[in-house]
Amino acid sequence: MTSVRVSRAFLIFVVCINFIKCTVSADCNDHLRTCYSDVWGDIRYEKSGDANKAMDFYKEIESEIQHLNQLSNNVRRFIQQKKAEMLSNSLTGEGNDISSAVKTLSKNQEISLTEDILYDAINEVFNAQTPSKLVDLIWKIFQANERESFELMVRTQLMLFRVYEDRKKIDQQYPKKIVYYLYKILKHPLYAGLEKALKARLEKALARLPLAYKALLFEPLFCLMSVAHNEYIYTALEAKLDSQNRFLWVWYEKDFIDDSGHIKAELIEPSNGNAFDFKVKLTGVTFNLPYHRLDYHQFAIAGWQGLGEPENYDWDFQVVDNDVIVFEQDGFTMCIGDNQDTERRNVYGFMDNEHTAKDAICQWKIGSFVMTNTRVNRVFIIFVVCISFIKCTVSADCNDQIRMCYSDVWNDIEYEKSEDTNKAMDFYKKIQSQTRHLNQLNNNVRRFIQEKNAKTLSKSLTGDGNEIRSAVKTLSKNQEISLTEDILYYALNEVFDAQTPSKLVDILWKIFQADEPESFELMLRAQLVLFRVYEDRQKIDQLYPKKIAYYFYKFLKHPLYSGLDNALKVRLDNAIARLPNDYKALLFRPVFCLMNVAYEEYIYTAIQAKLDPENRFIWVSHKKKYIDDAGHIKAEIIEPSNGHALDFKVKLIGVKFNLPYHRLDYHQFAIGGWQGYGQPENYDWDFQFVDDDVIVFKQNGFTMCVGDNQDMERRNVYGFMDNEHTAKDAICQWKIGTCDRR
Repeated sequence: MTSVRVSRAFLIFVVCINFIKCTVSADCNDHLRTCYSDVWGDIRYEKSGDANKAMDFYKEIESEIQHLNQLSNNVRRFIQQKKAEMLSNSLTGEGNDISSAVKTLSKNQEISLTEDILYDAINEVFNAQTPSKLVDLIWKIFQANERESFELMVRTQLMLFRVYEDRKKIDQQYPKKIVYYLYKILKHPLYAGLEKALKARLEKALARLPLAYKALLFEPLFCLMSVAHNEYIYTALEAKLDSQNRFLWVWYEKDFIDDSGHIKAELIEPSNGNAFDFKVKLTGVTFNLPYHRLDYHQFAIAGWQGLGEPENYDWDFQVVDNDVIVFEQDGFTMCIGDNQDTERRNVYGFMDNEHTAKDAICQWKIGSFVMTNTRVNRVFIIFVVCISFIKCTVSADCNDQIRMCYSDVWNDIEYEKSEDTNKAMDFYKKIQSQTRHLNQLNNNVRRFIQEKNAKTLSKSLTGDGNEIRSAVKTLSKNQEISLTEDILYYALNEVFDAQTPSKLVDILWKIFQADEPESFELMLRAQLVLFRVYEDRQKIDQLYPKKIAYYFYKFLKHPLYSGLDNALKVRLDNAIARLPNDYKALLFRPVFCLMNVAYEEYIYTAIQAKLDPENRFIWVSHKKKYIDDAGHIKAEIIEPSNGHALDFKVKLIGVKFNLPYHRLDYHQFAIGGWQGYGQPENYDWDFQFVDDDVIVFKQNGFTMCVGDNQDMERRNVYGFMDNEHTAKDAICQWKIGTCDRR
């Protein structure tokens, strides 16, 4: 290729020249990659290095990636639909083939696709199968001590839980069953090997269970408070019912119990294998005594401290409200009985003809304290994928041909009568492979464009930068913003050693053409990129902070600012937040106050006292480190008459009475608050920062300093000539910022 920019037709010719060699045995992906590789080689290694050719090629690749992503999504939906239909058949009846079905569908397949298939399949059968039936079927996926099937079962249970929540189907048995299975998952040795993200999802599912289940089985310990009396059950510290049993009582104090009331629960496997019938063992933590029901002493509930396991320690339970639970056992319910004394109540097992789960004395608030067809071989897929390429000519476009090729394959798969999804899965993987290749090539072309354009742009950033406007507009034309900003970043880094930041900041301002929104936005982006380079490189330039503060101020005040997108405004706000504190206080806060360094007293506008009919006194109050709103000041930029950003000055205004601070040419050059007509003289203040938050105000050889006392409570403020006081004197230095430093 020559250095003259080739037309798009010629580029397409080069792009597709290799396709005339295609045969039915070729692979789409291999040919497209070879084609693109040749084009990329021609562009990259030609002497002219024309970035415009690269940009055309870059857009070709971007277009192809978008097409492949869309096609990939279509194929993915097809696989998802077909496999979900197959899996739903395994979720009916007794589900004896569920394990092999789930393993088959997940083989060589991304996890997210597997979970989407599971979700669709469960939704498909949700009306025909109850959640409590499905939760049992899904457990069958797990084959003993097989890590892969354990993980698949966990993912499937989480999908069912999600569908259950989405569909809000009432099933009284499901909550207890899923609690049982989640408990077993957490206690299983294979749980430790699950990835963190899956564990986190499991924990989130636990967090959405009814509070009673969470407290009973998934908290280290809990307490039980009687609904009837708001009093807690506990294990007696010393009192024994007999030699093998310690009393369990309910303590009279309301809404509180110490550690003698701490309980933990352990799951007891159901003897009949039905998850719904699992029971729990309740153990008083302090003395490690199981709660059990005696067959004597009025069926009292006691803490067993004998040898071995007691009788009647396996408790069934039912949740009657979010955090209210009832414990039952062989026709008995654990309830509060008569008083032991004035401070304690007994706990018994009452038969159903005496008390039931509906009675408040038997209810306890629980909580912490506080495809069947033969699979076609890969050769046939490749044949189908590439059959269209025998029609390629030199006038064809790579992207059009590959899309036609893929479209034909997709139509064959989508509309054939076979239920076999293996063809679709092979095709899906092929598209993903092609997308990855194009993304990599896309990144290489992007870097090439970035490098070439950055070198071109860097030439415009030397000297006076008079070409910068047209250069930036040209590089940004028909180009994504992020690429433009990357080019700016590299170009600015390229010239950063030769040009000072304070020089570059002025050059970048030239990008802006009056009242042109596009150039205003480009200039702002360029300034933000320079600010980033300045921070990254940490180059010392005393002039840059004042200049960039000036330009940032002008951005905010410009009418075109309101039309910028919110993300760009946020970036500007973040940059302003990283300016030195002095500039932020002076120019970017609604008000500030000035405290004299020598006296730690604030300047303010006199409430009533006038120096003469047109001027109100400006004083420093004797009150240390604090001033009220009479000391509130704001600053406005005064544009530099010579056009140099560094030479801008500020107008200081006492906010309470809206009076500008100015220096009089009489009365010892006093500083007054102007309340006459028009603008006063000597109101334009130059300034310099002598420390992070210490500022000095100067004007035509005068410095604003504290002078003599007006009286016992106030000091006068004057403009002192340089032969009297200077910026080095503490009486002329002002801490800028907050109005209260106490």
